[in-house]
Amino acid sequence: MKFRTMEKRRASSVQGDKRIFRVARRKISGNEHEMQTAFIQWALISEPDFPQFKYLYSIPNAAASQSKQLVAEGVKSGVPDLHLAWPSGRFHSLYIEFKSGTYKLSDTQLVWRKRLEDVGHFVGVCRSLDSAKNLIVLYVKNPEKLG
Repeated sequence: MKFRTMEKRRASSVQGDKRIFRVARRKISGNEHEMQTAFIQWALISEPDFPQFKYLYSIPNAAASQSKQLVAEGVKSGVPDLHLAWPSGRFHSLYIEFKSGTYKLSDTQLVWRKRLEDVGHFVGVCRSLDSAKNLIVLYVKNPEKLG
């Protein structure tokens, strides 16, 4: 919810100038977008070595706060950014949430993390491209080493 609060503050500070608001918003989430995009490109290139990566997909949940239509279709805010729909070890699947800088998980994200972990999914929060790569490779190859 902190991210949504920041959006509201910025929106009120620009007094309705949507163009300026969009630019300000991009600065907040740009690094996460760049990390996720680079990660997906790396995963696509790595599919010959890791065929499980064919089951990796993005969850467009950030748009849920902006689109009533997506919410009506079932998109929920707080769900992690990526999902690898592949069981490994004792885990049903892997969810990855990208965070840049010092941003922390929102209350909604914390609720979703607990829900998913309670039913046997592994949820990782990654602050760099390398940490996301290491996490998914560890999940696929050595899931017993994950907490």
